[in-house]
Amino acid sequence: MIGRSFNYAILDKSVPGQPLTGYVSINEVVPCPEIGYSLLPESWGKGFATEALQLMLKVWWGMPRRRWGDEEDGERVFAITKRRNVASCKVLRKCGFVVEKEVDFEKDKLFVWSLAKP
Repeated sequence: MIGRSFNYAILDKSVPGQPLTGYVSINEVVPCPEIGYSLLPESWGKGFATEALQLMLKVWWGMPRRRWGDEEDGERVFAITKRRNVASCKVLRKCGFVVEKEVDFEKDKLFVWSLAKP
């Protein structure tokens, strides 16, 4: 699975004719796969990101793996958010992610999050 991207559409079935509400994805870059997600603003705060991320992680952890050398610390996935993005930080916390470290990138303060394979 080197260099592959897995993308899933988020649909709001309660809205007739609403084809796409957002997406959730994971990019497999050995040794640190990174997740991402985005929603239309009108869908914020309704739990779509949390539900989609939880489902995507369930599928991700169930996929077959190749061993890549020394993996003593166990497998993890990562995410990066701006520190001021409170909503995204809440989504990641609800899904079990923890802040690994804080970094400065240009003018932004960022959180680097990780989640160990259960």
